[in-house]
Amino acid sequence: MPQRISDVLFTHHHYDHNGGFFDVFITSWRTHITAERVFEGRSVPMQVYGPETTKAIIGKMRESFEFDVKLRISYNLSDEAGSRIEYTECNEGVVYDKDGIRITAFEVDHRPVYPAIAYKFEYNGKTVVISGDTIPVANMEKHAAGADLLVHEAYNKPWLDALIARYPQHEKALSNPAKYHTTTLEAAQIAQRAGVKHLVLTHHIPAPEANPAAEQAYIEGMADIYAGPITVGRDLMAFELK
Repeated sequence: MPQRISDVLFTHHHYDHNGGFFDVFITSWRTHITAERVFEGRSVPMQVYGPETTKAIIGKMRESFEFDVKLRISYNLSDEAGSRIEYTECNEGVVYDKDGIRITAFEVDHRPVYPAIAYKFEYNGKTVVISGDTIPVANMEKHAAGADLLVHEAYNKPWLDALIARYPQHEKALSNPAKYHTTTLEAAQIAQRAGVKHLVLTHHIPAPEANPAAEQAYIEGMADIYAGPITVGRDLMAFELK
């Protein structure tokens, strides 16, 4: 349930990475009542983590919620503390360390979007790294070294090149991803050099259909570079680290 969400981490501030914040903020705060039970809304400030631009950008989004927020406090009697946000801005370093969970932010390169960061999660002897959006950077291999799971963005270059050839009038828009993203083969190289145990691809460009044949075509050539398992990530996937 969304009421369990109290912490949100941003890697950068492209709309596809922060556009859903209003929904997360409100639905985690409001109490939801069904015939079977009551899901109490968040009664503490939302903790927001991100690079140095986060408070300025997300703060403006929060200001735009103010009309809705005031109504929920005065009319629906929602908890006032839940209407607030506490920010942790950090490009490099530990941003969360409690209850055995340690989260480290580190810089990546998604220019012209700057700053952009990735996150390393450590818990119970296991490590997960989430790249955010980036070209290949040495920082990724450094922090992903020996990780149990690396969730890395990737685009398929031959597929993108084919689209450019098919739609030359859109060449500029279609070729831009190559300037600030990582190819599938580059992601495989990063995972192999870092000794990652499992590689999950996200942020697919162009997105393959959700079937085994399309996904296998999307990761073509990666197994020649990276010896571990490769998964084409999909929303709501779950991974158990043993």
